[in-house]
Amino acid sequence: YYCDISALPNGLESQKGKELLPFVKLIDKFEASCHDIANDDVVFTLRTSKDAPKYKLVRVDLKEPSTWTEVLQETEKDVLESAIAVNGDQMVMSNLNDVKHVLQKRNLETGALLHHLPIEIGSVYDVSGRRKDNMFFIGFTSFLTAGITYQCNLESRIPGMKVFREIVVPGFNRNEFRVNQDGTKIPMFIVAKKDIVLDGSHPCSLYAYGGFNISLSPTFSVCRIVLARHLGAVYCIANIRGGGEYGEEWHKAGSLAKKQNCFDDFISAAEYLPKKLCIPAEAVASFLLGLTSIRPCMNLRLWLFREGGGVPLVN
Repeated sequence: YYCDISALPNGLESQKGKELLPFVKLIDKFEASCHDIANDDVVFTLRTSKDAPKYKLVRVDLKEPSTWTEVLQETEKDVLESAIAVNGDQMVMSNLNDVKHVLQKRNLETGALLHHLPIEIGSVYDVSGRRKDNMFFIGFTSFLTAGITYQCNLESRIPGMKVFREIVVPGFNRNEFRVNQDGTKIPMFIVAKKDIVLDGSHPCSLYAYGGFNISLSPTFSVCRIVLARHLGAVYCIANIRGGGEYGEEWHKAGSLAKKQNCFDDFISAAEYLPKKLCIPAEAVASFLLGLTSIRPCMNLRLWLFREGGGVPLVN
């Protein structure tokens, strides 16, 4: 709903004593998600999942609210997670691409790609800035980075990025580790020390979620780093169906009558890994390790799994 305050004779003063402002309905059905990015007078740019499970950008004129014009179409693979307007006529978009975030600078009016912002494999948990400013900030974390805030300047054609603030973990050297991502249909991150030989002799921990449209993108974990650094363990994150890694379709492919897909994906990830395999009890909480849900995986591949420590949430 929106209200054109400029159309009121004396602005909000004219509404004193009246119960309601004269709101006009724009969207009132819970059939899709919509978030505003920017507006030029009565013309709004929106991010929406309407007819686009992975989201797209549209433009709507409040004078003709029934007509929506596509600014940027939904892509086949990437999930458009956020977009903000910056530097006047530009926007910064955060896309989830194979469970890692990529940042793009685009033209706000046309959606044309202007530049890819350089970030490593990880998760962008926040992009903040104002349309009138040529500077914005990026919140970033990864398997090997506890947290970095980047400052990005858009004055030049090629954006300049520098570290504004960083969380430093004493005694931890991220250069001792490597992060690989398996490129199969069910993506999987594999984190280990650089100097170990991946010959199946090291203990391996496999984590997954597969529910509630939640994406497992890279985040920093002290517990996992300790295992990898001091015990030679390898830890893996499998991005199985049921999550939000590839949009609503990926979520629905592991929900309700299709829940078996989650178990199949998890088993496939486990079969790819060495025999010394452990599933942390907190993994997937009520999904994989709940008292009723661990059974499908274990019954189908009993020899694959050893349950680790932790407390599962069962509901």
